[in-house]
Amino acid sequence: MAPKIELIAASYFRQARRPLVKTSDDVIAALWTAPCAILAQYQLSDGMTCFANRCALEVYETDYLGFSPQFQRAHVETDGQDGPNGLFAAVKGSGGVAKYSGNLVSCRGNRFRVQHALTWPLIDEGGVCHGQAAMFDLWIALD
Repeated sequence: MAPKIELIAASYFRQARRPLVKTSDDVIAALWTAPCAILAQYQLSDGMTCFANRCALEVYETDYLGFSPQFQRAHVETDGQDGPNGLFAAVKGSGGVAKYSGNLVSCRGNRFRVQHALTWPLIDEGGVCHGQAAMFDLWIALD
């Protein structure tokens, strides 16, 4: 899983031309401890898997075991524009870093609004897309 997690930062850097997190010898630790929520959804041959850093798990009010693709799909409010997988919906048509704002729901059922999230496809050096990622540092409780 380590190469998939490292791809979050590397892919962002290639597309945005700036680092996602502070430069570190341990990019996985830097992603985990970042002061913003960082999430990724990977498409694997046998299904999907997710990554969420410590901040994202706090925002979603869960632990790592409670965070899954099924949870993400089920806990995004649909407002007609975002679709059932709203946080990553902007990635599919953008082909690069896109902005997203929308309402999400935590594992405990608390609604919150994400403002100015950045989303991007997880593209490796060979141009192969492995999934989508998102980062946000601004959210507002709605409940």
